[in-house]
Amino acid sequence: MMASYTRLRQTEKVVYRPSRSGLRPRTIDALVERPGMDPIQHGQATAIRITALNDELVGIPSDPRLSDVGRDRLDVAERRNGPPVSRSIHRFAGQDDPDFVTIEVQ
Repeated sequence: MMASYTRLRQTEKVVYRPSRSGLRPRTIDALVERPGMDPIQHGQATAIRITALNDELVGIPSDPRLSDVGRDRLDVAERRNGPPVSRSIHRFAGQDDPDFVTIEVQ
């Protein structure tokens, strides 16, 4: 399924930076949802949602033994094609399909 999104150019490259020792940052394909600016937050962007493969080698693992909410980071642009900013994983937001995981970063 992710390959279909990649062919349609709907995915973006993001860098996943696991905090566990011995694991290296890796570039992954992901669907990125940016909700826009929140006027209550004085123009600050709200959480960005990212859907990626639920995989410890080519995606983001949802298993809490393999990932660390709050310490793992993702480099993702605030705007499509913009410069990436390193953000911490705020929470796992869902897993409708066992092959994919949706997270929020702030």
